[in-house]
Amino acid sequence: MQTKKLLSVQEAAEFLGVSRMKISKMLKSGALKGEINPLDTRERLIPMEQLTLLKGYPPAKEEEIYYPEPEELAEVKEAIVQSEAEKAKGFRITHEEITTRIAERIAAYRMGQEKAAS
Repeated sequence: MQTKKLLSVQEAAEFLGVSRMKISKMLKSGALKGEINPLDTRERLIPMEQLTLLKGYPPAKEEEIYYPEPEELAEVKEAIVQSEAEKAKGFRITHEEITTRIAERIAAYRMGQEKAAS
């Protein structure tokens, strides 16, 4: 028996690049069909298959999906920091300032996505 991947409202919102409120409204209107979480009846779980159809992608086969480990994500972030440091050569800037700038860019990017989704 194959189990289907279910996402929380928060995970579904992040996947589609919309707000949690938007996902909740879609569940209420019937645009999305959610299942009650057996561990927390207040929470709804949304099948990934529905979300991929909404996003316009065909559902990926489970073996094609790659979930990076936290260490890999940390390495990518460090590589970005190093790249920014190379660009800043000749300027007086600390590693901490570069890391802060990257965090600010990520936050601004996410805020822009949320505004576009609303």
